[in-house]
Amino acid sequence: MPAERTPRLTALRTSLGATLFGDAAAVFAWMRWDDADTHARLPDPATVATRLVQVLPALADAVHTPGPTGPDAVIAPEGATVEARRSDARRAPAEARACLAALCALTARIAWWLQQCPEGGHGVAQPAGDPDPDREPDLDHDPDREPDRAGDAMAARSAYGFPDVAERAMGLAFELVRDACRADAAALVRRMPLVQTLRAAAAASALDNAAVMVTRRAALRGIPVVRLSSRIRLLQLGQGVLAHRVFESGTDLDAHTGARLASNKMATAETLHRIGLPGTVHQPARDVDHARRIARGYGYPVVVKPSHGEKQMGVSIGVRDDDDMARAFDEARAIGKGLVLVERLVPGYECRLFVVGGRLVSAARRHPAAVVGDGRSSIDALIDALNADPRRGVGPDYELVPVRHDADLDDMLHRQGLTRTSVPAPGRHVVLRRHATPPHGGTTEECIDRVHPDVRAMAQTIARALKVQVLGIDYLSTDIARSWREVGGAVCDVNLTPGLRPHGHLGVDAMLELLFPDGGDGRIPTIALVGANAVTRSRHVETLLTACGRTVGRVEPGRVSVAGAPLTPPAGAPPPAPTAVYEHPDVDCAVFALDDETLRTGGLPFDRCDVLVLERGDAGARALLLPRTRGVVLVDDTCPDSAAGVAQVGAARVVRMRATDTLADLVPDADIDIVAAAAADADADADADADADADADDAGVDDRAFDAAAAGDRLLAAAICLRIGVPARAVAQAMRAARLTHAGRGPA
Repeated sequence: MPAERTPRLTALRTSLGATLFGDAAAVFAWMRWDDADTHARLPDPATVATRLVQVLPALADAVHTPGPTGPDAVIAPEGATVEARRSDARRAPAEARACLAALCALTARIAWWLQQCPEGGHGVAQPAGDPDPDREPDLDHDPDREPDRAGDAMAARSAYGFPDVAERAMGLAFELVRDACRADAAALVRRMPLVQTLRAAAAASALDNAAVMVTRRAALRGIPVVRLSSRIRLLQLGQGVLAHRVFESGTDLDAHTGARLASNKMATAETLHRIGLPGTVHQPARDVDHARRIARGYGYPVVVKPSHGEKQMGVSIGVRDDDDMARAFDEARAIGKGLVLVERLVPGYECRLFVVGGRLVSAARRHPAAVVGDGRSSIDALIDALNADPRRGVGPDYELVPVRHDADLDDMLHRQGLTRTSVPAPGRHVVLRRHATPPHGGTTEECIDRVHPDVRAMAQTIARALKVQVLGIDYLSTDIARSWREVGGAVCDVNLTPGLRPHGHLGVDAMLELLFPDGGDGRIPTIALVGANAVTRSRHVETLLTACGRTVGRVEPGRVSVAGAPLTPPAGAPPPAPTAVYEHPDVDCAVFALDDETLRTGGLPFDRCDVLVLERGDAGARALLLPRTRGVVLVDDTCPDSAAGVAQVGAARVVRMRATDTLADLVPDADIDIVAAAAADADADADADADADADADDAGVDDRAFDAAAAGDRLLAAAICLRIGVPARAVAQAMRAARLTHAGRGPA
């Protein structure tokens, strides 16, 4: 029986955004089939899949578990097929393409399984293009050279959630499939630790619940979100000069001094005491014996916690005696290098006060996880029933967190004289956790309508004192509807990155409105030009926008510039991505010159554009760009194929450009008369040339770029400026400076 042929991986490349092959970002793999054995046969895709599942049962879910459905789920494993085509030995046979499709599908499912995450990682797979049947595969492909084209017969793509994991996931999946083709079960088993390593890497890169909630609510408002690095959960919301950066629920509007103060629990309490607000009373302990003496002075029970920390890590509430103090002290000491605080216990329940922009927007009362006995069921069974609540689960898609069967549970039950097998009497309330926070399985109740005005004023004063725009305040009281001056109470902690789950959409929406008032989306104008003249036209647009006072980020194949200066990284650093123009803090307008190859394999660097200029081009480019154009599409009238392809644009307005067009034809607006008059004045003035040269020098305008262009391109640049909201008078002044005139008059 002849041996089976195996694939050989030659190149990998990760795209920057949506490609012509799908809306999801993708990792591309270029491969060749090993022809060393001329008698080898192509492996059957079903056999390869079966071998993977049989040898590595852990991969069964990756292959068979369906991912999200919808328009992004292009091809699933069960539907990953390629049209059969007769071919001779010199060309890629239909069986090879079918096996390639199986590889894509398996890779997509493995990647999805490894990278389950809210912002991506779903399984999308398909062949990278229908190959030219008359083109012989390049078996001598150089892996260090960029692939010639994405439509190669031996190219594959798969969606990913995290770019840092994407190529490793594709490469590992490729090796797994190759081992399965060879029927090498031992090699498959040996690669299993790499699978686990990738899963751990993907989990470490995952966003936390707060970041996921911000991302999802921002998407509903049309606010673009970019993760700046997989090494930190730092998000950029908005673009260029309008962008803000957030970490969990902290924003770039917060004062650094407030952050330092809030991170030190002792300093926070001292600050509250000095301004007459109810902070907690505590003392630092040198060792466990010192902690016991402090606790005896306050009177047990007490609270023991680290002086620095967050999310209640190392906090023990209700420490009862000297023996319990030893455990609590060790837990607090293990959190960090700071001191261990022994704190007087304040009676009452805990409420999280959420302040945004100096205003209390939410108050969530916390209830610890608990069960109620029925006289028949054990505590273990009651917990299982509690966890069966469909609202409980792991991940940001669930409102509540399951209660785990662990040592903390045993300790809390022991305090109540119970074990997991105990059967509590009917109606007995059994508390399962010391902490009432949602991460420990607790529940919350919105109670902002009951907050006393004094409590509200206290929370807002604390936010102003710390100079922090988004603040979570943990407040203890026996009745939040009564003043702290009357019933007591205390602020036990303040958090600069408070969890958003207790406050739901109410808290996230308040954050977004703080950053982008009046429903703004944080977007800067984006212009995209596609076609043979895209680079030249983009330069004219940049020149005119610069003369109008805009700071332009411009992207053309192989070059990214801001304000005319190229972004040049140091030697050894990767070249700047096209999306860098959106991350630059000075850019207030983005101009992209795109070609079909960039869109195929480099990805689309934006999700929306305001003006799209189309020339004759690939139908795939039009299909990718048109749905993302929310403003106007300018179509060259000499390209009937492009003009016909914009019929279903939707909300975007389509304008067909002709050589005889005027500004009024391209931009129907009364203000255009100002621009036309400016051009006429400049043409009629005998000294116009000298004045224009002086103005151009003052504005930094390179009018030679305009002199080299046709009148239609100059007119197009002026029309785009008006389209994106540049004032007509500014355009008129820039036209004078650059010696632009109305189309049909010719250059000044």
